[in-house]
Amino acid sequence: MSTDSGGRDSDAVIEFLVAAPRYVNPAIALYQELTAASEISREEMLLLQPRIDAAIQEGQQALELAVQSLKALVATEPMASVEVPNGF
Repeated sequence: MSTDSGGRDSDAVIEFLVAAPRYVNPAIALYQELTAASEISREEMLLLQPRIDAAIQEGQQALELAVQSLKALVATEPMASVEVPNGF
C-alpha cells in the first residue's frame, strides 16, 4: 500500500478491520465456557462433543491456511520498494 501526503492507506485498513465481522475462535469460546463452570458431568461433556469436534476442525483449517500463507510468503521473490517508508 502506498501513502500520499493527502491521506493514509492505514485509514482504509482501519475501516476494513472495523467493518469485518466479529469472530471468536470456537476453541477459545468453549475454553472460557468450561473454565467458568465449576463442574461438568460426563453427560454434559458428551453433549459438548459436537462443539469440540467443530472447534478442532476449524482450528485445523486455520492452521492449513496459515501454513499455505507462510509457504507463499517464503516463496515470494524480494523486490526493492520505490518509496521510502515513513520513519526512515
